[in-house]
Amino acid sequence: MKKSILFVVLLFAVNSFAQETYQKPPKEILDVLNATVIPSTSVSPSKDKIALLEPLRYPPISELAQPMLRLAGLRINPNNNGQHRQPYFTKLTLKNVSDGKETLVNLPPNAQIFSPIWSADGKYIAAGNITANGIELWIVETANAKAKKIKDVQINSAFGGFEWMPDQKSLLVNLVSANR
Repeated sequence: MKKSILFVVLLFAVNSFAQETYQKPPKEILDVLNATVIPSTSVSPSKDKIALLEPLRYPPISELAQPMLRLAGLRINPNNNGQHRQPYFTKLTLKNVSDGKETLVNLPPNAQIFSPIWSADGKYIAAGNITANGIELWIVETANAKAKKIKDVQINSAFGGFEWMPDQKSLLVNLVSANR
């Protein structure tokens, strides 16, 4: 008798959980969660421009499920030699301090820009762009907001990345070995 009552109770519990549907929170909470993201800012060394960087608030599940190698406390994405779950920006806009004019930088579609670094004179911004197979190096010319990919360069951002050299015309880049 006790076994049959327990079976009925368990069957009822399983059925009641199985019939629940996904419920969304009230509209007020969704409005807060989906509000426009406040951009991050970076002022140029010459103080004449501001880089407005729009972060991605909620990465897709496919991105969170990327493979991960754990090495000495680091989490590395073996597909692109970058950090697993590297925070990034999807949009870059340059704003003139003098007149407030904003110019959208011509980034590639679905850009995942990270670590933007101004050159000391403020004429350029170097940034990485995360792709499925690697991390590209891009240079933004701040005078006209034109971005250009440096060809045949894959950055190893898991162990370094890139930085401007003292001459401010060249970059020191930690590259992925060609025979990897």
